Amino acid sequence: MIDSALGLDPKDMSDAAKAKRALRGLRDLDGIEFFAKIGVERGNKTPDGGTFPDRNRITHVVVPGEPQYAALKAGKEVAPAPSAASAAPRPTPAQQPKPAWEQEPPTAAQPAAATQGPAWLKGDKK
Repeated sequence: MIDSALGLDPKDMSDAAKAKRALRGLRDLDGIEFFAKIGVERGNKTPDGGTFPDRNRITHVVVPGEPQYAALKAGKEVAPAPSAASAAPRPTPAQQPKPAWEQEPPTAAQPAAATQGPAWLKGDKK
């Protein structure tokens, strides 16, 4: 991020470049502007069978020497290109398990434990 923000070549290991990369603390990152490719991390399954929401993630920081850097630095737009992870198809609703409240009621053949509910509801009901 520092290399992208300050226009430093990532291969530059000179003392001057190292000094620019040295951070005194997290406040040095406040307001920093850099170029990056953002991907979408698909939400994982929740314990109850649902899914957590999708999240944006930095997949790649664009640094000097990359073709997109010069165009971005000049204020030009760069066409988005999907990465392999973000281009993967999302499961269809038919492939995802139904949440407990949408499932069919248990039959006599199913174990009783499946119908008892969560442990925190067992015992005294006041």
